[in-house]
Amino acid sequence: MNEAPFLRAGLLGAVPGLVHGFTTRHGGVSKPPFDTANYGLDLEEDPAAAEENLVRLGRAAGFSPARLRTVQQVHGAEVVKVGAEDGAAQTALLQADVLWTDAPGVVLGVRTADCVPIILAASDGRAVAVVHSGWRGTARRAAVRAVETLKRLLAIAPRTLRAAVGPAIGPCCFEVGDEVVEALRGAVPGPMGDWRRDGKSGRAHVDLWAANEALLRGAGLVEVEVLRSCTSCNREDFFSHRRDKGHTGRHLAFAALAAAPQPEP
Repeated sequence: MNEAPFLRAGLLGAVPGLVHGFTTRHGGVSKPPFDTANYGLDLEEDPAAAEENLVRLGRAAGFSPARLRTVQQVHGAEVVKVGAEDGAAQTALLQADVLWTDAPGVVLGVRTADCVPIILAASDGRAVAVVHSGWRGTARRAAVRAVETLKRLLAIAPRTLRAAVGPAIGPCCFEVGDEVVEALRGAVPGPMGDWRRDGKSGRAHVDLWAANEALLRGAGLVEVEVLRSCTSCNREDFFSHRRDKGHTGRHLAFAALAAAPQPEP
């Protein structure tokens, strides 16, 4: 990993004007257990450290932290548009798991620590969306809601969208109960990749990457890239809610149509 502060998807690199990334736990100033780059707002985190982490990320990625917009994530499929006029305090009150914009300079972000982050962009660079999709969001087809919204409101054909599915808990570590299995079976078309029963516990392991890729392709996308990095397996590079029993930092998946000018240091 080379301690990179964030990962980029090659598929999205050709989208004109797009700034994007999926953060790792490297490059920040947070102290244990949030070392070193926590982008969450946990009560136990030093607010000054969280702010400095964001400043450093913006400097490395090429965006102004003042332009970042996030919402209250509720493991659903509610979609909100974020415009140039929408302030950070205003959007932070909204409950949603899908954000989209067609306004240059607006930086969209979702926070994760095992759930699947997804970035979608129109190939011509005129719109972008970010999605937070845990198993509940996957069962509620949050990624499909993003595709349908861009198609309905901007007349963007799904086949012209590009998507990147970011680091999340992999099927190696995502052991679930039958209620999760049934919820996903009813929502996801076709097989979901790695789907097996643990020999000792008898519980199922499911692949949320494959499930979300299936949802996106079922919605008409042709170009989908999956960054198959398991957050639970890779303690060195990622936080994990399940591995660390909830006492963990948060990653940020971010995207903007164009970077706002950086303020002078």
